[in-house]
Parts: sequence; structure tokens; C-alpha cells
Amino acid sequence: MRPSVIVLLGVVLAPSMALGQQSYGFIARLGRDTLVVERVTRSANRLEGQVVSRTPRVVMRHYVADLAPDGTVRRIGVSVRTPNPAPNAPREQHVTVEFGRDTLPVTIRIGDSTTTLRVAARGLAMPWIVYGYGTYEQIFMAARKRGGDSVAVTGYQPGGRNIAPTYVRRQGSDSVALGFFGDAVVARVDREGRLLGLNAEGTTVKVRVERLNDVDVQGIGQRFAATEASTGAPAALSLRDTVRASVSGSDLLLDYGRPARRGRQIFGQLVPFDKVWRTGANAATQFSTTRDLEFEGGLVVPAGKYTLWTLPTTSGVSFIVNKQTGQWGTVYDSAQDLGRVPLRVEKVDQPLEIFTMLVEPGTAGGRVVMEWDTTRWIASFKVR
Repeated sequence: MRPSVIVLLGVVLAPSMALGQQSYGFIARLGRDTLVVERVTRSANRLEGQVVSRTPRVVMRHYVADLAPDGTVRRIGVSVRTPNPAPNAPREQHVTVEFGRDTLPVTIRIGDSTTTLRVAARGLAMPWIVYGYGTYEQIFMAARKRGGDSVAVTGYQPGGRNIAPTYVRRQGSDSVALGFFGDAVVARVDREGRLLGLNAEGTTVKVRVERLNDVDVQGIGQRFAATEASTGAPAALSLRDTVRASVSGSDLLLDYGRPARRGRQIFGQLVPFDKVWRTGANAATQFSTTRDLEFEGGLVVPAGKYTLWTLPTTSGVSFIVNKQTGQWGTVYDSAQDLGRVPLRVEKVDQPLEIFTMLVEPGTAGGRVVMEWDTTRWIASFKVR
């Protein structure tokens, strides 16, 4: 599914924007919750960004990039500070990367320790900070200067050991798609490639990004960090939960991620129709049974370990049992399907904020129940 393009009304780029130094901001929201704020300052030969993210731990980044006339990056320095680090994790690290050659020299400094790397990266190699939207914008601007409807890009997260091959593909006069680890984000840009808005709801990140005239990154970062410090360790954006049940002599286990609504439309939008869903968030939903089960619809599931998936459509939902286990929720291989059966679909009166899975015992069997928003899905089974 291609995510829809965000149309931002009232964003006007002044004629003087191309001259001298410019400052502006970005905000990324997951539903109604703010995840990232960024302030960008740029000139013809310099890009600077101050970023605060909570995904889920609060992290503060400051980057400065030296720019070439063609929009590429010659060098970038990134400082990363974690106000409330996990035990034994560093509070600060500093990374520098030299671009413009097939092998990128990388220097990572943590305290008194310095590590150097050499990362292979051919073609249009650009720094790509996943929660630094000024770097997305620079990729778009460099690709626009290259011309053509599609430009291959080698994205590099400063400090990482691997590259992320991607592309920028023209979607129309005012929008482009950027490959995002197998999916795509869609951005609205001006004729120079400057970022006006971005929709990543078709990816695992799920955020929408909008451009602001300015943003108080420092003040917001201080509030985020203070809240995190007062409440203890950060909570995951999507909680992980485990359900255990004994049903007619079989021990069942479900392990799944629990995304929240956050004011979003769920089925048909956040969870698209006609696309296999991981049935939760993050890692694939794991399922195990110590005895053979027979699901309503005729699917026999031998004792063992599996992953569970669903395929929502406008006319119904298919329940999928897959033999592959332990994978991330974007890694689905239909060749390993054990089988599919239709689910019973019900509506509930009170919207449920967080996706929930249950195993309800019954006579000689039970049912797996999935609930979110105003929808309930039911997979009934017998123990053999």
C-alpha cells in the first residue's frame, strides 16, 4: 500500500528562503502523541539540526553537515546525548563521517574511547538519521539536483556498521517516495526538494511529519527528559505482552506487541485492507500449543510453535498460522503458511485503546480473541 500524501495548508516558502540562512522546524507525531521535534538551520554550505526524540527513550541529537554545491554532504558530525541512559549504556557519543568516496571513514568517540570504521558506500551516499528529518530533506534536495524520476541513494546512519540502500522516486510535481526498509514514506516537497510534510504510516515507524516555522526543541527536550526521569525507565511505544492459558489439557502461549490507537483510524488506514498484518506491533506474534488444535474452518495445527497473522479486507478477515518463528513483524513468508481460516467478526460498543489478545477456554476447546478499536475477531478451536 502506498501511504497518502500529507497536504499541509498554510505553509508558504518566502522568496527570500533560498538566500542566506534559514531556520525552521519539524514535528513527528504517532497519532496524537509527539515523538520527535527538530529545529533545522541551513545555509548554502551548512546544515545544522537539533533533534529530540522519545522512541521510547529520550535522546537528544545535534548534527552539523558541510554541504557541497550539488546538495551532497562532504562531512557530518553528530553528537548524541541520552539524559536518562539505560544501565551501563553511555550518556554521550560523538560521530564524524567523511563522505564523497566509495569508503566512508567513520570515527566514534564515547568517553575516552575512540573507534574508527570504514564503511563501503558507493554512488550517492548521504547521511540518514531516521528521526532527523533535516537529513531526509537533504537527500531530497540532492536527488532533485541529480534529475530523473528515480535516484538510487546509499543512506548511512552515522555510527552504524551497515548502509541502507534506498531510492528517491518522483510521485508528482510536489511529492516523492523514499524507500524505507522495504516500505516507502511519501513526502511533499517544493521544487527545490525542501520538505513540507511526510507520511510514514505505510512503514513500521507510522509517524506523520509536518513543517513548522519554529519549535522550542530545548524546552520540549527538557520536559521529555524530566518526565522520563520522574517516572523511571521509558515505556515501549507498543507494549509487549504474554498470554498463557491451559485449555482442555493443552498449554497455549501468545507473545505479541500491543499498539495503541492514539486517535487514529485503525482498520482500513493504520491497518490497511488487503495486506497481511503482523497482528500486533514490532516482532511477529508468537504462538505455541502443546497439543494439536483444530480451528473452526478446518485448519489443523499440530503441537508446536508458530506465528499468527491476519489479512483484513472490507468483506472479512483471514486468520493465518505460519510455521516461521522468531522473526520481525515485517518478515512474512506466505510459502511457510500452515493454513488460513476466516475469523468471526463482531463490533463492540466501547472503543478499545490498546490492541488486546486473549485465549478463552471453553468446552473441549476455546477461542483466540483479538480486540481493537470497535472490532473483535474470534478464532474458535477444538483440542484434539
